[in-house]
Amino acid sequence: MAKGKKSRAKKAKEFNISQTRTMFASKFYLEQFAELSGYYRKQGYTRDTDLSTLDKDELKRITKQAEGRLFKRIKKESDDFVVILIKHDKDEVTDGVWEVATAKPHYHLLFKVKDYKKRTKASTVLNRLGIKFDKDRDEELVKGHGLEVPEYFENYAKYLIHNTVQARKDNKYEYSVDDLVMNISVDDYHDLTAVSQSKLKLSKREVDEYVRDLIPYIQSAGESFKDWELLYDDLPLDVKRNSRDVKILQDKYNLGLRKGIESHGPLPKVNIYVKGTANSGKSYASLEVLRRRGRTHEINGGKTGKFDTMTSDKKCLIVDDNTVSDVLNLFDYKPAMTYRRGSGNAVCMTTTNIVTSNLDFNEWLLDCGVEPEAGYDANGKKIFKTEWTQEKGFVRVPNKAHLDAMLSRFSEVHVRLARLGKDKFYHEFFVVRYATRGSKAHVEEVKAQVDAIVADMNEISKGRVVDSSGCPL
Repeated sequence: MAKGKKSRAKKAKEFNISQTRTMFASKFYLEQFAELSGYYRKQGYTRDTDLSTLDKDELKRITKQAEGRLFKRIKKESDDFVVILIKHDKDEVTDGVWEVATAKPHYHLLFKVKDYKKRTKASTVLNRLGIKFDKDRDEELVKGHGLEVPEYFENYAKYLIHNTVQARKDNKYEYSVDDLVMNISVDDYHDLTAVSQSKLKLSKREVDEYVRDLIPYIQSAGESFKDWELLYDDLPLDVKRNSRDVKILQDKYNLGLRKGIESHGPLPKVNIYVKGTANSGKSYASLEVLRRRGRTHEINGGKTGKFDTMTSDKKCLIVDDNTVSDVLNLFDYKPAMTYRRGSGNAVCMTTTNIVTSNLDFNEWLLDCGVEPEAGYDANGKKIFKTEWTQEKGFVRVPNKAHLDAMLSRFSEVHVRLARLGKDKFYHEFFVVRYATRGSKAHVEEVKAQVDAIVADMNEISKGRVVDSSGCPL
């Protein structure tokens, strides 16, 4: 097995709780809380005790109290140490055939002194935090990752949230950085884990084995729309140095993305086109209403690399006075692949999308690259179809098939001045038409969501009072 693929267990060494160390990791359960230990003793708790017979409300109260005290103690720890804790309560276990269940909730604690010349006993740290290991009762727990010394502190820190290739390969639940309790900042945590892979040294044979063994997982990760940059960050430095190996993995990842998109079921989307003049508040209200609904990917101004920061976990998209390519796929009711410069492509899974513009919908489509409607004269010369507009005279119109497809996908909202009081106005958003694509039930659901969004936009807009000319008061 290549070094880069070793499990956390094989990278860590067990040790005695009374030994001094510069760093250690501990895995413990509710039973190890000092508060819970006392409660269990009063109840006559043993390893064979049926926990269902215990007072659940009282147990819940004590657990919450014990957790709160532990979290507070960790956050107040000295600047001389780094302490990181996480509660794993979403891990799954299986019998390997059928049964899948949630593993017993447990905690992982990672400790390190900043000055390597200083050492401390694990027992001192744990006792200070209110964690008790009974020698007789918990001997097996200590051996089962209860106490161990990580080979690399930084790698273990990444493992805590299962943000490693091996953890994902083992289908472990991936926690968020927000789930961590630490006496360092989130930025410090990211800085800490960013260097983790630089410490892994692999031979050429090990690199080849690592890449070969990783290919199925990388492709599967693509099919699940995992983010390439996170996968790339987990690669050992010796793999990253070889552009050929990286390209092999990236190609397999993109293959997985395409398969994932093809096999994914319908992704109902709410697409809204907001037309309004400059300074009508359409951008502000649109962005604010989307941020209330989830993580939002923003495309605005003259920004290049429009999807460089796109990730599949983003729920909303705003195209603010800008254009995008491949609009037919991007706003269709399915996942869409997007291009990122310098990194793997990403899948757009947003379900609430808003485009703001001062252009007619037809004009915006043409600016996005939708083909104009065209025919040929008697001499075979292409003639573009045009239509008369009051504002611009004759203008080209998009290909009818594409125009009809996009009209069915989008609801359209316009902006106008509305009176709020004497000499006070606001920019009112109102629906011009609704999307018609999908089943009757889906069309009605879209209408309801559009109405709710427009109502929120008007609520937001009323906070920007303007005069009769549209200028802020």
